[in-house]
Amino acid sequence: MKRYVILMCILMSALAASAQNLQAKYSGKLDVVELPLVCRFVNNDDGTRKCFLDSPNQGASDIPAVISRLTADSIIIDMPVLGAKYKAAIQDDGNTLTGIFTQRGQSLGLTLHAGDLVKPARPQNPKEPYPYQTKELSWMSNYDSAWLSGTLTYPFGYGFTLKPAKVPVVLMVSGSGQENRDEELFDHKPFLVLADYLAKRGIASLRYDDRGVFKSQGSLKDNTTEVNARDAEGWLDCLREMQKRGEFGSVGILGHSEGGLISFILAGEGKVDFVVSMAGPATDGTTVSVDQVLGLIRLNEEAGLISYEAAEQQRRQVNKETVLAQVRTQFGNNSWMEYFLQFDPAPSIRKITCPVMALNGMKDYQVDAKHNLGLLRELLPPNDRHLIKEYYGLNHLFQPCKTGLANEYSVIETTISPDVLKDIADWILSL
Repeated sequence: MKRYVILMCILMSALAASAQNLQAKYSGKLDVVELPLVCRFVNNDDGTRKCFLDSPNQGASDIPAVISRLTADSIIIDMPVLGAKYKAAIQDDGNTLTGIFTQRGQSLGLTLHAGDLVKPARPQNPKEPYPYQTKELSWMSNYDSAWLSGTLTYPFGYGFTLKPAKVPVVLMVSGSGQENRDEELFDHKPFLVLADYLAKRGIASLRYDDRGVFKSQGSLKDNTTEVNARDAEGWLDCLREMQKRGEFGSVGILGHSEGGLISFILAGEGKVDFVVSMAGPATDGTTVSVDQVLGLIRLNEEAGLISYEAAEQQRRQVNKETVLAQVRTQFGNNSWMEYFLQFDPAPSIRKITCPVMALNGMKDYQVDAKHNLGLLRELLPPNDRHLIKEYYGLNHLFQPCKTGLANEYSVIETTISPDVLKDIADWILSL
């Protein structure tokens, strides 16, 4: 559920500037893994120099760095926390750094050129002016009186060719981690793309900033899936009030990843008229975590990154105890993670009486498609309008992919498969 991040933390230091002509910013990609990195140098008033690293694919920026050696023609940046080091020659009048990045016994070439990275294309991101209306909304959370903010998108033709009281509206709930209303990740804006597509098909939507993000207030202390669910419930209450005034027809919820889990919780409480779950887990978080480890091993094997024998050896070492130990070592005393590991959505799913559309990508290793869709088929009460579907060749973000591994997320230009967009709109309109 948590996005796959290989954190390249680099500690901060400042050294006196040498005679070489270092540029302010360099960018490039690690050989083989194709991981984009940006290295920035900042001169202090006292003549010392700091270095910062950005890893856009990992959502990491302003990571401080240690410059351990700096001469007219070379630089060494140490990474003691990771046991890593970057040794480079300064070439081309300071416009190029050519060297080797070494970490834990593995070495990769890394050439950095002066300037910023070229951002990948995002052809599905809609461009203003939009052919429909949007409206900013805010409300005060019942949980802690924090003001939360979002965007209501009306469909094209609302109030003209479309009768408001017949227009379905769907609340979008993002995945784990605090995200803005577009669920923005690596310049992808899935919820903006969804809102735009649905608006052009006659469906309204409401997407919002998670608490503590962008225009939304709210404390993140002791934040859990339950807290996030109550925030989503408040937004549903807003839509229900609008429904009573004849502004909308049916009120549904669309959740991605943890948002899908929240969708099951609120649907089990009878809060919505329909559910769209995009890779929502149907089992407890401990089982999800075990599936993630096994899924990652499978995808690495399929991609040829490890042999069958190595994969089998790794699989034999996977069990709940070892995975829980690894997760708790990584996250420490984290209230969100502890709640997630223990919470089982099965009782909520069994209570759902409204139609459910549940989608998963076949190459999703973060929420295993076969396991979770199979459980949903068993747990959901019978309903002829349910649609449970697995998509060939799609990852956790519902992008067409090669391996399904997280290092592809940022380099894939497609934000959401057009087939998925069409299926969601078709299903909602069929209700």
